Amino acid sequence: PAPAPAPAPAPAPDTVVGYSVQLGAFRSEQGPQRVLKGFDEQVERFIYQKSNGHFAVAVGRFSTGKEAEDYAVELREKGLKGAFVIKLPEKYKALKNRTLEDEQ
Repeated sequence: PAPAPAPAPAPAPDTVVGYSVQLGAFRSEQGPQRVLKGFDEQVERFIYQKSNGHFAVAVGRFSTGKEAEDYAVELREKGLKGAFVIKLPEKYKALKNRTLEDEQ
């Protein structure tokens, strides 16, 4: 009998390039734009579409989870109660520093 075919290789995990703080996910891209209006333009911004079709928004790029968590705590103290740390996949780099003007 012929040998069984080799199993397909597992998909490569996303390469993580740091950490960021996610502020929320919205059904339309206008939601993230409203959230980003309060942030200094020097802060890196990431708007990306999740697999469920929602648009998520994250801010900042940090080399450690601790730095990102410290920033998330600061944002929660300023009223952004849903801020939480995410691993920042390399594929999000294409959207870094997207400004509100880019959307118009």
